[in-house]
Amino acid sequence: MIKTILLILIIYYSLRFLTRLFAPMLLKTVIKKAQKNRSQQEPQRQEGEVTIEKTKKNNSNQKGSKLGEYVDFEELEDHK
Repeated sequence: MIKTILLILIIYYSLRFLTRLFAPMLLKTVIKKAQKNRSQQEPQRQEGEVTIEKTKKNNSNQKGSKLGEYVDFEELEDHK
């Protein structure tokens, strides 16, 4: 019983130590890969160059919208 608890504690603290040791290195490599992928995806532009990208506007006030129709309601008197 004591050997099992001692073994679990040793494994826990060794994993904790190794995580603190190797996690910063792992995060640095992940960040470098992400930056490299991002720089490859974006086209290289000269300094001072301006580009405007337009997107289609989706007008929500169009007829036939799928929002449904307005239903007027009347309040009913409460009969006690």
